[in-house]
Order: sequence, then C-alpha cells, then structure tokens
Amino acid sequence: MEHAFAWIIVLSLVAYTAVLIGLSTCAKRRVGEGEAYLHGGRQFGFRHVFILVTVMWASSIFVVELETGFLSGLSAAWFGISVIMMSVLVAKFLLKPFREVGYVTNSRLLGQRFGLSAQRFSATVIALTFPIFAMSNVLAAAEFLHALLGFGLPATLVLTTVIMLAYIGQSGLWSLAYTQTVNLVMLTAGLGVAGYFFLRIPKTSLHPVAVHGFTSLTGVGIGTIAVWLVMNILNSVSAQAEMQAIAAVKDTRRGQRAVYVSAIVLVAFTIVPVWLGMRTRELYPQATKGLAAFPAALVHIAPPWAVLVAALGVWSAALAWCAPLLFSGASSLGADLFRRRARDGADLLAKVSNVRRLTQYGLLIQGALVIVVALLRPDELAWWRVFGQTIRSAAIFAPTIAFFLWPAATKRAVLWSMSLGVASSLLWNAWTGFSATTFLWGVNPMWVGLSVSVIALVVATVLEMAGTGQRMEWKRSSRTTMLLSFAVILWATLVVWWSSAPGLRGALFCCGVVVAFMAVAMGVRRKAGDVPRVSSESMIATQPTQAG
Repeated sequence: MEHAFAWIIVLSLVAYTAVLIGLSTCAKRRVGEGEAYLHGGRQFGFRHVFILVTVMWASSIFVVELETGFLSGLSAAWFGISVIMMSVLVAKFLLKPFREVGYVTNSRLLGQRFGLSAQRFSATVIALTFPIFAMSNVLAAAEFLHALLGFGLPATLVLTTVIMLAYIGQSGLWSLAYTQTVNLVMLTAGLGVAGYFFLRIPKTSLHPVAVHGFTSLTGVGIGTIAVWLVMNILNSVSAQAEMQAIAAVKDTRRGQRAVYVSAIVLVAFTIVPVWLGMRTRELYPQATKGLAAFPAALVHIAPPWAVLVAALGVWSAALAWCAPLLFSGASSLGADLFRRRARDGADLLAKVSNVRRLTQYGLLIQGALVIVVALLRPDELAWWRVFGQTIRSAAIFAPTIAFFLWPAATKRAVLWSMSLGVASSLLWNAWTGFSATTFLWGVNPMWVGLSVSVIALVVATVLEMAGTGQRMEWKRSSRTTMLLSFAVILWATLVVWWSSAPGLRGALFCCGVVVAFMAVAMGVRRKAGDVPRVSSESMIATQPTQAG
C-alpha cells in the first residue's frame, strides 16, 4: 500500500478516536449519583438499549462469522442465530426479574444472597474471562491493520486498549450509550461498502472451494452447531454486558421492544459476514485465515476510499465489542471485588467519584489482561474461547438460577458449586493438553464444568440441610417432570454417544442435568415448620453477653 494512503488511514483512526473521547466527555453531564455510573441511573430509552445491544452483538457476529464462513462456509450463520436467540431470551424471561432485584452485575447479584465470598469468587471469574472474550475482535483488528499498515500485534493491542480506557472510564455506562452510536454507524458503513464491492467481483475471478459442506447448513459440524446453540442459551443468565445495558432502561417493556427490534436487525448482520467470508475464500481458496485474506481482497477489488471505510468499520467492531465487555468486567472487579466500607460503616460507593475510581482501576487491570492473554497464545483464539466460556459457565450459571428459583440453596453449597465446577472443567481440558478441539471422549470441558457445578450445588445443599436436621418436600408434578426429562435426555445421550456426532454427547447430557436441576429448583423446598438443629456450642456463641 502506498505510504501516503497509509498515513491517511492512520490519521483517520486518530480522528475517529478523538470523536469517541469527545462524546464520552459530553456524556459526563448524564451521570447521576453513586452507582448510576454503572447502571446509567435506570434512565436509558428505547434508542439507547437498541444501539447498545445491536452494535455489541453485531461486532461479535461479524468477526466470528467472517472467519468461520471463510473456513467452513454457509453453516457459520448458526453462530448469529444462536446469539439472536440468547438476546431474545434475556429480554423475554430475565429482564423483569433482574430489574426487580436491582441488578448491577452478576457478581453483585450473587453477593446479595450468597454472601461476600460468592461475590468475590464470581467477580474474579468475570474479571478474568471478559478480557478473553474481548480479545477476539482486537485480534481481528490487528490482522486487518497488519495487512494494510504492517502494524504488529503488540502495537495494535496497546493502542486499542489505551483508546478504550480513555473514553470508557470517563462517564461509565453513559459513555457507551454515546460512543456506541458512532461505532454502529461506522460498522454498518464498513460492511455495506465491502459488500458492494464484493458483489461486483466478476464470476471469472472466483474459484471453486474444495471444502466439504461449504454450501451446506451443517458444514461446520453438528457438534459445533450444538455447542453454539446450547452454549448461548445457557449463557443467557450470565450475559452480564447485555444485561447491564438492558437493565438500565426506564421500564421493562421499553427494553424488551428494543431487544426485539435489535434481533430483527441482527439478521442482516448474520447474513452479510458469512457471505463476505465465503466470497473471500472463493477469491483466495489457498489462504488459511479469513481475517488476513479479507483486507487483501479489499485492496485488490476496491478503491482506496472504500478500503478506508472498511478499515474504520473493522476498527469500530473491535471497539464496539471490547468496550462493553471491559467496562462490565471492570464493574465486577472494581465495585464488587475491590469494594470496601469506610471505618464508620458508610458505603464507599455512595459517591460517584469512588465508583469511577474503583472502576477505572478495574479497567486498567482488564486492559492489561487483554494484552497479556493475547500475547501468551495469539494463535489459539479457539482455545481461549473454550477456556473463558468454560470457567464462566461453571461459576455463574447454577448460582444465578438458584438465586431466582431455589431458596433452599445455601451459601456454602454455592461456593462448593463454583469451586468444583471450575476445577473439574480445567482438569478435563488439561487431560488433553489444553486443546481447543480434542477433548476426552469428545466432550467439551464446558459441559463438564457446568454439569458438575449444578450437581455439586444440589448435593451440597441436600447434605447441609440433612446435617442441620432440615427436611425437604417435593411437589409431585415437579418430581415427575424431573424424572421424565432426565430419562429422555439420558436416553438421547446414550444414543448419540455411539453415533458419528460425538460433539453432541456433552451438550445433551448437560441439558439433561440442567432440566433436572430446574425441576428440583421448582419442586423442592424446605419442609414448612422445620427448624434446623443448633449445636450447644453455636447456642453459647450466640447468647448475648452482659457488660461488666
């Protein structure tokens, strides 16, 4: 690429960054008191929620589907479908109960009922995993800028991180409400321009792709499709970045409508990246990475101004995905893990300056983690996704379900659930050398960790209740539902176990465990009037003492 045009791209990126920082500064006037920095004062309207949800998921879909469409073809669209399903489930079934309990973060939610240890454990997991999820789009931007400008991965990582810290930390969630609008416009423009010039490619320049199932809806594999669908459905309860945006809305119905309209728009963002990836592969059938071949194709078929718009679109996709994730992770890290009370017992988060300071500390750590994990295994993005999804699901899913549906769950049982879930998933992955594709018996460690955490929560709760002399009662209908659902899923698992689709094994078994857990949560209660036994030592410890 010509030296002068390279400088034009660099200056355009600088100008774009300046616009984002200026918008974030303007958003300061909207920040209210205390934790309004984290939840926007619950004053978001339809437009704010629509933009935040749409651009966040559109940027994620763009990167994943462009690469997967390049490698596997049409079936990459299932990723976008799974994301849309998850987003709609969050709005339809979870928004109202989450708002009613004053949702700020998942870690704060668990801390409300299961204590400070559960809050800190979950905050640590969220803070570790969100930079991993954010890394995918940063690497995509790095590939693009390297192809155009020769920028190396470390330079792009540092540049992206510094820019996000500069504008996210100023005004909290309102910063995102202002800046994501520009990111959505630029991402849409970049995809539109790229799509226009890819449409104009003469058929004589395209080559047949020798990939089995390239034009099939199952080409990527039934196991991968199942992982996408089940993973995103189950992760709807731990989609903290999206829930933060939706829960900030003024009323529930307005937030739901915004998500439903967003789901319709996301259909287009699901179709276009898959097609761009497939067309890129037809241009460069021998290439191995779609994110590297895509900018090379653009330079070849489009004029410089179109390449510039597409570059800004890819850059905005990196910022649009990373910014809400890092802010959400910093919210858990700063306001939940670092949270302390003053000596007089006052809440340090009552002042917005304290909230901002703690969150900014969290953002610095989050940004550093993005750089560290990307440089540790830059060519192992698939493994990082497995690692992040695994430990987050193992630590967050079961306790969150128990928060809303199972009053019998105890604090100690939740800690056992988190610890055993995370440990079992890591050991399962370690058995095959921390591979991203090869697992023991073909079972993804995410299914192992999530299943173990659910089982541990139920078993630990039952044992603790038995140890204190409490008894449980069952609703007959729930018991029947649990047994039938678990039997059906177990039968399906055994059938698939010997089939040619081993990727379904863990997913089906995990579904069976989750369905059984839901039946337990809705049908098992402490028996009315049952008083737990108290040891003589604890009675003595709780007796009031007289002064003097």
